[in-house]
Amino acid sequence: MMKNALVFGYNEFAMQIASQLKDSYEEVFIYVHNQDDNLRAQKNGFEVRLFDFGDDWEDLNHEHDLSQFIIFSALHDDAENVFLTISLRASFDDVYIIALAKNQESSNKLKIAGANKVLPVLQMTANLIVEILEKPVVTDVLHEILYEESDLQIAQITLSETSGIIGTKIEDIIYNEQYGVIIIAIVDHELQPTFIFTAKGYNHHLDPGDILVVVGYEQEIKVFRDAIGGSCEADWNHRSR
Repeated sequence: MMKNALVFGYNEFAMQIASQLKDSYEEVFIYVHNQDDNLRAQKNGFEVRLFDFGDDWEDLNHEHDLSQFIIFSALHDDAENVFLTISLRASFDDVYIIALAKNQESSNKLKIAGANKVLPVLQMTANLIVEILEKPVVTDVLHEILYEESDLQIAQITLSETSGIIGTKIEDIIYNEQYGVIIIAIVDHELQPTFIFTAKGYNHHLDPGDILVVVGYEQEIKVFRDAIGGSCEADWNHRSR
């Protein structure tokens, strides 16, 4: 797994991504195109570079060995992310680009523009990346979702009134290997719509209406859902191009 990153942008999502990468990656550089973001990123201890959309991107490869870097296109404006991705892909055939998108239309455009992976800017997106990097037991699994051809999925399972795990502590099922899924977060029905990530040490007795956010293969998710007595209301299948 590559351990260097270039993060374009310094909005809320880019900031959270960069902050976590900083602790686990060898090199992290922030690229911004305005002075406000430049000052904020510098204040937070990052190596920052100013860029312009008209830049000669070949200079980027002179400063960094891009074969060793992942690029995050995380600008605030989706149109700018699309333009940036097109520009980078036109200059670099092999660089790995992960782009953030606010909606499905932008996601489709970013895939066409050449992004290897597009992540939807849901409430949980940046925190999910934090979870990936903070919890070593799931690093390989989430690496497969982000960087490789994979049938792994992220799904949400709502607990029914008759669920067999009602009253159980979340910690009692997180590490149960028989199900073949990883529980990365819970939405407490009393605290909706807040995602609470299991790596943070949060624990409570499960109640009807609670939502478990899990990672696994489709069949294992179905087995887990049936075993605990829940329903899959939605899922996000993050697959590579």
